[in-house]
Amino acid sequence: MRELAEPDPDLERLRAELAAARARTRATFQALAVEAREEVAEWGDWRRAFRARPELFLGVAFLAGFLRGSRR
Repeated sequence: MRELAEPDPDLERLRAELAAARARTRATFQALAVEAREEVAEWGDWRRAFRARPELFLGVAFLAGFLRGSRR
């Protein structure tokens, strides 16, 4: 019968390092996903953007109306 070989300490250390690196990578991706969702939500909130910069929205509306009216 074959005897079981003793585990290599270097191999076990490498496995532990890889598991830790996977956990850090997973946490980083999760944090990036949360940040991306929040940023997309901010871009989609036009009411908040209008409250922050009403002059920009009014200027764009004026310009759009002017361009549309000048084509007639």
